[in-house]
Amino acid sequence: MSKPTFFVVAVAVFLVHDNRFLALRRSTSKAVAPGAWEVISGKVERGELPHETARRETYEETGITVALDERPVTAYQADYGMAPMMVLVYRGKRLAGEASLSSEHEAMAWVTEDEFAQLCLYGELVEAARWAIKLPW
Repeated sequence: MSKPTFFVVAVAVFLVHDNRFLALRRSTSKAVAPGAWEVISGKVERGELPHETARRETYEETGITVALDERPVTAYQADYGMAPMMVLVYRGKRLAGEASLSSEHEAMAWVTEDEFAQLCLYGELVEAARWAIKLPW
């Protein structure tokens, strides 16, 4: 009998404003992907629904309360260190708060999808950006 495969389940959130979205550069002290550009993201905690994780992570990482499209834009498989990871991608708009950096990130920028493609090393996330920005609300 083979060992069951498990996945880390995570979310990524494209916080959209005026055909741009918030990109974040990970802290260089992070164990996984230090200094990489990404969007709001985080692992789903036990007992938490993915769209709840998306709201929580948006607030924790930016100080923004988000109006979230609860249907994922897309999903993709990636690796989190040595573990396989399934990422559910959401998008949302700011309800309240102003963007500020948490200790998890060193920089932020409101970017277009093409600017993000130049910054981000993760092809799946770049492709998700293209979906998130183009789908109708």
